[in-house]
Amino acid sequence: MISRNLVALGAVVAAALAGTSLSSLAQTTGGLRVAALSAKPHLVSGGDVLLRVEMPKGMNPAQIGVLLNGNNVTAAFRPTGDGALQGLLTGLKLGENKVVAVAKDGESAAGQAELVLTNWPVEGPIISGPHQQLFICQTDKFGIAPIPGSLGAAKDKNCSIDTRVDYVYVTKGNQWKALADRNARPDDLAEIAQKDGSKVPFIVRVETGTINRGIYQIAMVHDPKDPQPDHMTRSKGWDGRLLYTFGGGCQEGWYVQGKTTGGVLDIPVLQRGFAVASSSLNVFGNNCQDQLASETLMMVKEHFVEAYGVPKYTMG
Repeated sequence: MISRNLVALGAVVAAALAGTSLSSLAQTTGGLRVAALSAKPHLVSGGDVLLRVEMPKGMNPAQIGVLLNGNNVTAAFRPTGDGALQGLLTGLKLGENKVVAVAKDGESAAGQAELVLTNWPVEGPIISGPHQQLFICQTDKFGIAPIPGSLGAAKDKNCSIDTRVDYVYVTKGNQWKALADRNARPDDLAEIAQKDGSKVPFIVRVETGTINRGIYQIAMVHDPKDPQPDHMTRSKGWDGRLLYTFGGGCQEGWYVQGKTTGGVLDIPVLQRGFAVASSSLNVFGNNCQDQLASETLMMVKEHFVEAYGVPKYTMG
């Protein structure tokens, strides 16, 4: 975490903004630049966004302060090692939000940059038009095998559930099993040989939640004994590539949330270092509307970047 005197920095930021509305600021001065990594600025959803603040060469990261809607959020940013800061901002309000980055040089402002974000609800819609009605929740029928049980009843009319993380593993016989104890190592646990000759246990972290009223899942190889991954802490079992899966059908693809995704537990794909993501609304047997499917992919990919970092590339 960046160490700085936030009180003094806040005074510099306030001085830089005094008498000027955020909407009228120049977009960038002094070589600063703010960029949204997880979504296009006008298509942010769910109240959070992953940002990158690029600095002029040689500038100390401790010179940078960041405001979100006038509130100091500098503590959310960490140096990336390539002349920038990266941070996950949460608590965005619905509609327009303004981010301002300010560089200080002694007691004066040396540069500033602004980015306007438009935040949409996590349940959508953004580009797909009014929500389809009727819409039948199916969280209680969604299979999360080999994990026992279902996701349970939906919490609201948008078919929402609390996000959950489960662990499964691949046996030496190439079968999936639930990992009952995250601190234990089953006798039949398979391993994956890495390019550098090391081995990692074939344990897969499975995140399940709801976005855009669909049920999404994200899977990647991850040892639960290691630090939990985030946008700057990559799992040893993920090499930076993302595969997004889809499903066919369309005969009955209307008015339902869906009880399957395109599948995320693919042994050869995960073994090769990919992360895998999908949503129930990216299966045409659940949803035949192309625009809703593309919107769902966009929103799930946004969440993936915020939670795990920017992939090298995404294929589907």
